Amino acid sequence: MPGSHTEHAALAAYGDNLHVSIQRLDRSAKRAAALLQTVDRDVDDPVWRAALLVECRGWRDLLDAVPAEPPLAARELHVQALRWFGCVANAGVSLAAAITSRDPALIRATTARLGHCAELGHACAQTAAHLAERFDEADPNGPVSTGGSPGPIRARSVASPEQHPPPSEPSSWAQMGIADRLGVVFLGLCLVVSVGLTTLCVVGRLLGFM
Repeated sequence: MPGSHTEHAALAAYGDNLHVSIQRLDRSAKRAAALLQTVDRDVDDPVWRAALLVECRGWRDLLDAVPAEPPLAARELHVQALRWFGCVANAGVSLAAAITSRDPALIRATTARLGHCAELGHACAQTAAHLAERFDEADPNGPVSTGGSPGPIRARSVASPEQHPPPSEPSSWAQMGIADRLGVVFLGLCLVVSVGLTTLCVVGRLLGFM
């Protein structure tokens, strides 16, 4: 059962790292999806291609940003994160090649295959939820915290963005307890799966049938 201050601090740092990567992926995936909606019109436009290449080539940086050594409590989450961001990085390489080819059909087909990345993201979200629940159970009467915060975000309830929005200020994020942070990471993963990469996948499939 997680409990030591050192383990809490290590897990907080790991959660901070994932939180940043999730936000970056979410923003990038949305920008890429918006660009892909005009693939037939803009595929020969060098500015359009350059903008899309910046997004998909940048996904490799997310894999490189995953810490090499996870805290003990996060080993399973670490494996899932590596699989997810590895899939995203490989998808970025494939999409970059398709964009360079200037073949709209190939771009659409490549984008449609991003659904597998979304599935891995969902698996990562489930693992994060289980880990958050363990920390909730370790201290059921209050947050498992390194900085002192009100009660934890329970893993069972983090799926509602309206109830538990991610903190808007860096200071509030720093003050959150471990379970709270993991809850926000889980929420972020769910949002990326439902809005980001899945949007890319759907755009690719829709354009393929137009």
